[in-house]
Amino acid sequence: MNFKFRLTILILLTFISILSCSENNSSDNDKTASEPELTEHYYFEGNLDNEPFLIEKKYYKDYSDGKPFSLDYGGTLINCSNEPNGSIHTDCYTIYSCGILISKSLYPDEAKKHNTGKMYFGRIDVDKRVFDNELEELENFLKNENLSFRRDFGSIKHEGFFAFDFFPPDHQNKNLYYSSRLNNNEEYSAKITSVEKGDGYFYIIEGYVEECKLYQTKDDDQAYKLLTDFKFRVKIKADFNYNNYKDN
Repeated sequence: MNFKFRLTILILLTFISILSCSENNSSDNDKTASEPELTEHYYFEGNLDNEPFLIEKKYYKDYSDGKPFSLDYGGTLINCSNEPNGSIHTDCYTIYSCGILISKSLYPDEAKKHNTGKMYFGRIDVDKRVFDNELEELENFLKNENLSFRRDFGSIKHEGFFAFDFFPPDHQNKNLYYSSRLNNNEEYSAKITSVEKGDGYFYIIEGYVEECKLYQTKDDDQAYKLLTDFKFRVKIKADFNYNNYKDN
């Protein structure tokens, strides 16, 4: 009698265990099936005067995240320090950039509700005005682990290799933004932690900034916000300037 009772209990417990495992597997499978496949993820994340922010754009296998942000990547036009009339320009360089922005033409209302940002890498030497040369110079540039900040405005300019602009929601003053380029950040640096080369001359760059100052665009250029614990993942496209070369 005891043997039959124990056998019945054992069979019952085995059945319950199998049923429980089946339900758990089904739940895990349903969860996996419901999660879309993330293929690309770009972001600016950090603290501005101890206020955390996250600006990001995600792309899944068949669609994007539905947020109004778009990725703005590429380079600037070629800049040349020496521009003689009727002769070949020399001392030429370009600067690559990547922004996580909102198109005002596509989302006019959303543009006033979100933080956005833009990052700059360079100067990249293009003095030979040959695409393969620019590609080589860009790849050499991205091997740098530490990048000094550049300064583009004011009485003293600093020719560094990295910059970041932060644009808060545009409610009252559309010209208000904060930038590392407006004043001195010589004591700080940005660190590149990862570079991934993709098809079509795309480069995905990850890195961080421990600390720097983002200055305001006002007469008192000493006013700033402190950017800390800043992490980024961005994308640039290295053939942006190809049309500037192919007819030369």
